[in-house]
Amino acid sequence: MGFDRLPGEVGGLIGPEDIEFVGAQLEANSSAALLIWEDVWATPFASAILESGGILLQGARIPHDLIQSALDALPPAV
Repeated sequence: MGFDRLPGEVGGLIGPEDIEFVGAQLEANSSAALLIWEDVWATPFASAILESGGILLQGARIPHDLIQSALDALPPAV
């Protein structure tokens, strides 16, 4: 599957070498999926920060296992 058939611009986020790298890591008779998505809510948020003179230093996701650990450590709700 070529990403050149996707509508729009993927901006070099993923390419054939990425697919080959992932494929080389797979065991025989296994499969994987590569997923790209856009958090459309983040665009107006980032624009508002920049338009107000702020600086966006970094964007990242918090791994699920860290969130789950923090939630598990909370005391029970009343």
